[in-house]
Amino acid sequence: MKIMSVLDLNEKYIKKIKQELPDAEVVIAEEKDKQLQEIVDTDIMVCVGSFSEKEVIEKAEKLKWIQSWSAGVDGLLSDSIKPLLQEKDIVLTNMSGIHVDSLGEQVVGYLIAFSRRFKDFFKQQQEHIWDKLKVDILRDKKLLIVGTGAVGTAIAVRAAAFGMEIIGIKRDPSIVPEGFDKVYSADKLEKRLVEADFTVAAVPLTEETRDMFNQRLFALMKDSAYFINIARGEVVVEEDLIQALKDGVIAGAALDVYREEPLPEDSPLYDKENLILTPHVGGLFPDYNKRAVEVFTSNIDRFVNDRELINIINYQLGY
Repeated sequence: MKIMSVLDLNEKYIKKIKQELPDAEVVIAEEKDKQLQEIVDTDIMVCVGSFSEKEVIEKAEKLKWIQSWSAGVDGLLSDSIKPLLQEKDIVLTNMSGIHVDSLGEQVVGYLIAFSRRFKDFFKQQQEHIWDKLKVDILRDKKLLIVGTGAVGTAIAVRAAAFGMEIIGIKRDPSIVPEGFDKVYSADKLEKRLVEADFTVAAVPLTEETRDMFNQRLFALMKDSAYFINIARGEVVVEEDLIQALKDGVIAGAALDVYREEPLPEDSPLYDKENLILTPHVGGLFPDYNKRAVEVFTSNIDRFVNDRELINIINYQLGY
C-alpha cells in the first residue's frame, strides 16, 4: 500500500505510520511535479484541506482515501475537485476534534479581553496613562454560538464555567450538547442575535454559511455586542463588518480567520481599534502533528480492516 503526503512529515511520524502499516510505502511529495508522478499508484493521500490541484486528483488511478491534516477541507470541496472525488469514489476525512482545546481557549481569551478591556489597557500602558476604565464580568452574559459541533461545544463548556448563559444554533435543536442551556434551529438565528452579548461563528463553510454574517445580521445585534469568528473567513462579509465597527453598530469583534490569508498589509481591518486580529492560530498547539498522526493511524487501522473511518466528510452537507 502506498501513502503519498504533500506535507513534509517528520521522520518520527512516518515511523508511527509504518508501525500501523509495516508494508506501507510512504512518499513525501511537496512539489506538484512529484505529486503528479507519485499519485498514479497512491492508495492514500495526506494533504491540507486547502489542497486544490485538480490535475493531481485526475491522475490518481488507485486513490481510495484522502486524509486532510486540517479540519477545513475548502479546497477539496471546491467545484473543480469535489465532483472528481465523488466520481472516483474517494473517501475524504479531516482532523475535526483535535483543535477543540486550543479553539475553546482562544475564544475564552477573546471573551475575557473584551470584558476586562485588555486591549484598551495595553494601549494605555504604551502611552503611560493611568485610567481606571469601566470593566465588566462575563457572569449572566448571553453567549450565542452558531454551530454546536465539537468546537462549539468546547467553547460552550469553557464559557459555562464563567456563569454565562449559553445559547446554540444548530440543524437539529432536539439534542442539546454539553455546555449549552438552550439550542435553536437556524431559522431562529435572527431572534437570538438580538439578545446576545457575544456571538461566535463556529460553523463549517458551506453554501448555506457563506456570507452568513452580513450587514443585515450585524444590524440586529445590540450596540454593546461583540462578534467572534473562528470558523472560516468566508462566512463573514468583511466590508459589512468593517462598516458595522466604524458606525458603532456593534461594540467590537475578534477574527482569527479571513477571506484572504495572509491578510494583506493594506487591509482596513488592521486599523480598527475595536477589533482583535489573530493570524489563524486558533487551532494550533505544540503537539498538533502528534495528535494528527494519532487520528491518522487510527483511521489506517480502520481502513485496512474494512471499518468505517472517523471524521468522514459528507459531500452533500459539505462537512
